[in-house]
Amino acid sequence: MTMMTQAYTFSDQTALLQATLDLIKKYGWKDLHLNDIIRHLKISPAELQHFFPTKLCLLKAFFQYIDQQTLAQLEHFEPNELPRNRLFSIIMTRFDVLSNYKPLISELTYQGWKDVALVSQTLPQSLNILTWLLEAADVDTTELLGKIRLKIFAIFYGTTVLAWLKDDTPDMAPTMAYLDKGLAKLSQIPGFF
Repeated sequence: MTMMTQAYTFSDQTALLQATLDLIKKYGWKDLHLNDIIRHLKISPAELQHFFPTKLCLLKAFFQYIDQQTLAQLEHFEPNELPRNRLFSIIMTRFDVLSNYKPLISELTYQGWKDVALVSQTLPQSLNILTWLLEAADVDTTELLGKIRLKIFAIFYGTTVLAWLKDDTPDMAPTMAYLDKGLAKLSQIPGFF
């Protein structure tokens, strides 16, 4: 007996993710269902299930895509830059990457306040990227002190995202000011940087 191989409309997960993100921009995260993706993109349920078995898998793939785009730009940073300055640059780079998806991030942030399951299911991935951001800035996240740094940074990063979501300026000056002020406060914590 020979197995038939499935021919998919999309060549890979990233291509399907991009097409799905366009639908999310149009319909929103909450109101978009897996069947909507199948219908609008004219793909089979098997193809969608192959790449994204659940809506949560789609969300995780989105954030992984953003993470990879952010981390790919880290090679452009000065190696001898101070950790605080590097962290500032890294976070602003992440916001640049996220800028095309600001309405989605806003919706997810709003949904997060009401959907504990969404937060609990995405929290491990969120902490993972925050660890990468700190480590890329040469801020240690290992052992007890590193774990404390990570938790403090998670709170700070969350409030910075809220400031960024409110910022409608093209140069993100209010976000940069908020970020700079917050990093100055983190600098006052002994051993943070």
